[in-house]
Amino acid sequence: MTTVSSQVYYDPSHAKREGVLFEGWILAALSGQLPNPSMVWVADVQSQTILLVRGEDGIVRAFENSCLHRGTQIYPPKTGRHAWKGEPISAVTCGYHGWKYTDRGAIQHIPKAKGIQCTETHLKQYAVFEDAGFIWVSLETPRIDAASLFAPIHDAVRHYHLEEMEPIEARDFHFPVNWKVSLENALDYYHVSTVHPKTVGAHVDAEPTFRDLGWHSLQTLYIAPYGWREKLDNHCARKRPYSDHELSSLHKYFVFPNLVINVLPYHLTVMQFFPNGPTDCIMRYRFCQRQKPGKIERARVWASWVASRYILYEDVRIYTQIQQGMEKSTQTEHPLHEQERGVEHFHDALNRWIDDTQPASET
Repeated sequence: MTTVSSQVYYDPSHAKREGVLFEGWILAALSGQLPNPSMVWVADVQSQTILLVRGEDGIVRAFENSCLHRGTQIYPPKTGRHAWKGEPISAVTCGYHGWKYTDRGAIQHIPKAKGIQCTETHLKQYAVFEDAGFIWVSLETPRIDAASLFAPIHDAVRHYHLEEMEPIEARDFHFPVNWKVSLENALDYYHVSTVHPKTVGAHVDAEPTFRDLGWHSLQTLYIAPYGWREKLDNHCARKRPYSDHELSSLHKYFVFPNLVINVLPYHLTVMQFFPNGPTDCIMRYRFCQRQKPGKIERARVWASWVASRYILYEDVRIYTQIQQGMEKSTQTEHPLHEQERGVEHFHDALNRWIDDTQPASET
């Protein structure tokens, strides 16, 4: 029987699991946040802020958001739905002393340049990978090539055109629990009948299927099989060639190391989890609709968002009980149910990364 140790949720000696978030590739933005050339966006990845710039050539580059002169943040992070998109720029300009940089991070202009010497000529740059509507950044030398790492995800979602998505809600939630508690809850179907008996449990009969995608995983749930849904699904799909399976099922991807996305042809949910400490975390939440929705599509997305937020509320109510129970439990190992395969896979992936071993071939 597979088990998980309660100590990984509170013991500082397990902090290496938190470090994995910044050793690999981290989702920094959706492509829709930088839709056009010559745009800038600041990604907050908890340890620091990253300056994302889509250059005139259409390529996104990532830099440390710190001016070479005095270390000032070149652009402050922005939050909220209406500050979600990047802003157009002619040059990357520090608001303190006016130093300007090109869209490739090189110093372009120093006011009164004769009065100062600067040995650096280029902002610190990070590796970037953009595909299928996602922009990933690696803060350290990548251990695994991004194209290989994310191939199972991107191949599956590329035809959803997620670069067209924009949020109806974009915010960070703070929870007084270990980040793994919050992430695992999104992967755990075993709790649905107990915590969500009148929401998910009342409208979904079948259990999700599970697929191992190497470092990642996929759970597919056939949702609310009502007769009226087929016509509504086809309308909201905008005549794109989605299969019946894609239209009628929620596809929940765990993307290593800290991301869960729920994908449907008509909306996208993004949940990204960051530790603030052993028993404190942030969940970055984005509930997105496709750009320029019609009235029916917009109404459906907003109804889905309300349902999603209520389901999240049902989960959050029990978070503290989970965390405190783990911390005070005298039981060191806790068994996992077969409907917690996503949780098991998540811990296996963390352990593989820490041990520097590759996953088994996909099944």
